[in-house]
Amino acid sequence: MNSTDKESLQKVLKGFEDKYEDNTAYIREEKRSSRLRDDILQMERLKRSYSGDKTSQEFRDLCATECPYMFNEYSLIFNKQIKDVLDLKLMFRTLEVLRQIEIGQINQEEGSVLVGKMFADMYLDAAKREGELLDAERGETRPDPIEGLSLSWKQFKGRSQTTSL
Repeated sequence: MNSTDKESLQKVLKGFEDKYEDNTAYIREEKRSSRLRDDILQMERLKRSYSGDKTSQEFRDLCATECPYMFNEYSLIFNKQIKDVLDLKLMFRTLEVLRQIEIGQINQEEGSVLVGKMFADMYLDAAKREGELLDAERGETRPDPIEGLSLSWKQFKGRSQTTSL
């Protein structure tokens, strides 16, 4: 985060002083990123080594036993990872920002900006790619734009008076 970003962030935060709570100290005290990362990696190891049906209740129970922190504290993430719908690359990037807060490299506000930029880039890039695909599909079937007439105010006024009678 550069100094301009930091200044902009401080200006925005001043407008929300009564609604904003800095949780940097709590994040640093709890240190959740490494426990969550370890459980995610453990579940990935279990997926590779498990020979049975990975959609079975037996596999789910095994993961809950082997990854209790994620199962108990982050059930949404647990369920997404079980179903293989968790974007691990994005998750690890987010956990890295959390780790940076925990070790004092950045504070909560700076972390929020970094994660916000990460998600904005991800969604904006996806929207741009989707738009390009739609453009490619439509290709030459797009209608040509209609060229309007160039009228002066006097000409317009003259036309509107003759049509209103």
